[in-house]
Amino acid sequence: MVSCYPGSLRLKECRGEESMELRLRFYTSILYDMVHPLGNQDNETNIGVTEMINHVREIFEIDVPTHEKWLSEAMINKREDVVLKLTVVEAKDLKAMDANGLSDPYCVLSLGYPTKQVPTTTTEVSHPRLQKTKMKKYQSFEISEPFKTKIQWETLNPTWNEQYVLDVNDIGIEELHLYMWDYDEDSSIITGIRQFDKEHRIAGLRNIFRQFRQTVEHGKPMDDFLGKLQIPLRDIPSLGCDRWFRLQKQSLTSAPVTGDIRLQLQLSLKETTHSCERYTVLAKEVFKYNAEQTVIDNNNQLKKRYEGKLDSILSRESDMTLQQFAVRNGINNMSRFIIDMTVVAKMYTRGQIHRSALTEVVQKVKGEITKSMRDGIENPLTSLLSPYVLSVLLNDSTVYIDTVLSELCDCDGPGFFPPSMLNLTRLDEEYSLNITSELLSILHHTDHGKELKEKLSGQIRQQIEADTMTWISERVNHQTMAKKTLLKPSEMTEVLERSRETIDLLVSMLDMAPKYEVLCQRFDLSYSAVIGQTIDNAVSKVIQDFLPKLHQYQLHYQEYGVNILHSSKQSLVVYFAVKKLVQVLEKVYTERDKPLQLYEYSTWFQNTVIFWLQTFKDECDNRVLKALEMDPKTTVMDSSVNFSTSSVDVLCCFSQIIKEWNDIDYGIMECCLIGVTKVTEIICDGARLYTDNIQTHLQREIFHNNNGTQSFAIKDKICISLNNIERVRQYLHTLPELLQWQFIINKIAAQTGDSGSNKDQIYKSLQRHIKIANSDIQQRIKILVGNVADKLSLQMEKSMACLLEKAGDMNVDPLMEYLDINLESLYKQLMESLYDRVVAELWNSILKTIIGKMKSGAMPEYYKHLDEHLSTLESYFGEENLGLPDAEVKQYHYHNIKNCITLNSLTSLDLIGRYYENMATNVHTPMVGYGQIFIKMGCAKQPNGNVTLSVKVVKANELRLDKCDVCSPYVVISLCPESTFPGSKAIRTEVKSKNNNPLFNEVFKFQDVSANTLTDKGGVLSITVFNQKLLSDQTIGEIFMPMSCATEIPSVRTVEVCPCITFSLKRQVDDQECYQILKQRSKWDKIAKTFIGKRQVYIM
Repeated sequence: MVSCYPGSLRLKECRGEESMELRLRFYTSILYDMVHPLGNQDNETNIGVTEMINHVREIFEIDVPTHEKWLSEAMINKREDVVLKLTVVEAKDLKAMDANGLSDPYCVLSLGYPTKQVPTTTTEVSHPRLQKTKMKKYQSFEISEPFKTKIQWETLNPTWNEQYVLDVNDIGIEELHLYMWDYDEDSSIITGIRQFDKEHRIAGLRNIFRQFRQTVEHGKPMDDFLGKLQIPLRDIPSLGCDRWFRLQKQSLTSAPVTGDIRLQLQLSLKETTHSCERYTVLAKEVFKYNAEQTVIDNNNQLKKRYEGKLDSILSRESDMTLQQFAVRNGINNMSRFIIDMTVVAKMYTRGQIHRSALTEVVQKVKGEITKSMRDGIENPLTSLLSPYVLSVLLNDSTVYIDTVLSELCDCDGPGFFPPSMLNLTRLDEEYSLNITSELLSILHHTDHGKELKEKLSGQIRQQIEADTMTWISERVNHQTMAKKTLLKPSEMTEVLERSRETIDLLVSMLDMAPKYEVLCQRFDLSYSAVIGQTIDNAVSKVIQDFLPKLHQYQLHYQEYGVNILHSSKQSLVVYFAVKKLVQVLEKVYTERDKPLQLYEYSTWFQNTVIFWLQTFKDECDNRVLKALEMDPKTTVMDSSVNFSTSSVDVLCCFSQIIKEWNDIDYGIMECCLIGVTKVTEIICDGARLYTDNIQTHLQREIFHNNNGTQSFAIKDKICISLNNIERVRQYLHTLPELLQWQFIINKIAAQTGDSGSNKDQIYKSLQRHIKIANSDIQQRIKILVGNVADKLSLQMEKSMACLLEKAGDMNVDPLMEYLDINLESLYKQLMESLYDRVVAELWNSILKTIIGKMKSGAMPEYYKHLDEHLSTLESYFGEENLGLPDAEVKQYHYHNIKNCITLNSLTSLDLIGRYYENMATNVHTPMVGYGQIFIKMGCAKQPNGNVTLSVKVVKANELRLDKCDVCSPYVVISLCPESTFPGSKAIRTEVKSKNNNPLFNEVFKFQDVSANTLTDKGGVLSITVFNQKLLSDQTIGEIFMPMSCATEIPSVRTVEVCPCITFSLKRQVDDQECYQILKQRSKWDKIAKTFIGKRQVYIM
């Protein structure tokens, strides 16, 4: 009978012009596949044979009578040759047979069937599940040529991926037999197989295979048995299978085996030359039929006319039709899906089918490629496709790509710039770029596919660049600027504003670049890199074109502050926009071969920096003055520390200037240092301007209006104003950190290779601005704090005057109450550092008032009461109360007062003793010399406990008197004071007439001197040298020796053994404090009066 497969049928013959007979013959071949399935009919789809046959009739549009005729012919046709396509993929969890705990597995497989069957009797077996099982043995068993896999060494989970094609004689009775062994070199089946010569090889292999079976059944010694499989071919699904099979043991009584083996099984006809061409014809008919059964609703959703929403481009019946044809004709899934894709791609370019259909088939192809590569096939296209399928794929793909390229060149389509989600969606819808990229990924293993990808990538790049340049040019439109040498203010404003807006839009649009990146990367193209390079070129040209115009404009209008202010502000905004653009480009445009041109933007703006700094200066001064104008009502900004709005505004102004300068981040370090220096000067000058205005206002409105006749009270405005100044002053110390001085200096030093000393010099130069400003502000704060303390002191003087006038009758309560009121107000409102200064100034004023108002020469009781008041004030101002440090409390004035009070509190006798003590300890050489005297002094103990004091006046040298060349000296010796040495009388030497260097050598003794006087500080030996004259003797000079200078003399020795001591003669003045107090007391104290009367003769 003539075959129903028209081998000469070609793709072009199955279109509208082919003969009806050929079409019907092809239709009959499809029916034959359905009524004669290979293997077990797959019922998973729940589609009956009759339903499938009727569906094919609808596809080919065959009337019922003709259909029944050809169906009858198909049912009686002879079956074609069948083969089993088998892939031994892998195994797992095999039994370990070798000493190392592993195995060396391999498989031997073949098809076989019994020639005669003999039933056996029922046999009882030991396993409970297998009892009463009927077993059959084959008396004779025919097999086909066996195949052997490779040995997988030392593994329990081998992988083979080996494919075999076995000829099938009778699907109904043949079985697939597979035996797995562990290779053993000593008694290997493999060795036996190798020994067969070529002529007897097939017969020998069959014998070996029979031996396998006998080994399994009877336990003959061979390689170690790992398991077996027997699969009837009639049980293999008609669409093939890929599954795991559990290995079986030799027999019911043999040792158990473990493990599973994965096999891929498929029954098909032997491949013919035109199988793929015939499948192409069928695919066209099937897809055409399904496309005609679908519509697109208002929501752009694909629906079937008869079922609603379409989940797949093909119905289940159509898909099964193609699948059965492919399996039966040995067409692998790769070839099948490739043909489907080329058919659908053509229909899509003609508008005959929805995009989702092409997407579906492309994904199927990709999935099959992935699966093949996972199974170890490196290049699935060249390995699995026939030359016909590969040719169809390349040719049809080329046509499809050319169609996409022509659409890209069409200016009416959506552009690649500016980027947006809407444009991105439109691009994909218009050009189907996602599907195209998937198609190119399928072709990437072929040289032709790479060429197509490069071609399409180049066209997309050109389109992106053109769209970007067009958009920027239309936005900026600097044609007007290019024609003029000097722009008008309105024109300059427009140019700067349009430039800024364009750059800001570019920055915002670059955020969308990653969304496009996914699409463009599929074509080996970086969207960010393309637009980044294009934007870099375009914006660099725009900036470099208008900046010379800006510089010319600013030079022309530099005397007009408003013009400079507006242009500087706008150009600074443009600068920041360019800086932001560079930062975004650095993140987005990472795949660049060369640096961005925009990296040089700092250099381009170099001429405008000086105008920015001048604008900072003007803005700073204006804002400071404006803040002061808005400050008369003194708004409190903080509940714990009072500030006014002016200080907040001023510091905000300073912070804004610093932020803008730091944001500028000028790249040229030398210019950056100049800018930092200028910004430092601007802020320091602004702080001084603010301080000067506040000081002027306070002195005019508060301090000068109060002439002392009115009570002065601390006002909020004083505290808040001082706080404002102090807060601004403290801000200056943060400038080095805020302006990054050290970083800039280090950067310059690194670039120039300067030494550390030069770095220190630059830093000190910058610091000098802050030091000068800080010193000026500190001086103004000191003046204002002094004004506050002075005003408070005027009120305190009234209380202090009464207190100092009548120290015994008055107390410090009024003064303390006044201080409490004012200091409490200061404490609550002033900053801590300022409060401490005011307290220190007040304490200093109190001490000065005490010094100025304290009585002199009063009764000791007065000073004792005054000392108590001073102690009270000291405690009040001290660390435990007002917090004044001890060093500031006990300052110079305090010690003077304390010393004065201490001396005035002594009795007159104590003062006299203190006077002589001071005289004895004052041993420094006088400025004017009156001569020298040499004395020896010693003491000898007496039986009664007293001592005898011996004094030897040895000599005197170079004695002189004013207006007297020659002296007639004598020496008077006495013990002082009289209260310590009662009854002691003065002793004198002989007169040495007219001898300025007299030699006396006279010894004097004072009997019964108390031994205690030798250690008491108050006892002294007074030695006075006189010049004898006719009317009254003159004092040449005197000295006072402490009694402790006396050397102890043994009872058997004299004063001669004592060392000689030389003293310079002095003439005393009345500046001694004890003497002044005694002199003042002489008005009411007899002891003081007597003492002063006696000492006056010795005072110059």
